[in-house]
Amino acid sequence: MSSPRVLILSSALDSAPRCIHLGRPMTVAEVVAAADVQLGLPTIAVMTDAAGNSAPVLRGEWHVRQVTPGQQLAFVPVPGRGSLSSILAAVASIALAIVAPWAAAGIAGAMGLTAGTAAFNIASG
Repeated sequence: MSSPRVLILSSALDSAPRCIHLGRPMTVAEVVAAADVQLGLPTIAVMTDAAGNSAPVLRGEWHVRQVTPGQQLAFVPVPGRGSLSSILAAVASIALAIVAPWAAAGIAGAMGLTAGTAAFNIASG
């Protein structure tokens, strides 16, 4: 059987992960310490056996779960809870910046401001 292998991905879409071949079976916690795995983002450890079956390894099991010959362990960082809302906020801000000049004129008209008044000129840019 092949030696245990560890893949360390920088993102879930990483096409060139760092690959480490272990000289002996190690627990997941030992791998983290020995390979200097940086866990800055929330990270999932996924164990794959020789048959290709994969399953996540819970952090509570990292001190007892071993990577043995024929197995592969992958550390996959995942975006945090706030990242989707940050992306949506950025998209909304861009959309607002694009739409704002046209919206300002419509809002000014709805408020009864007409062309020629100083308030209309300020509101419509």
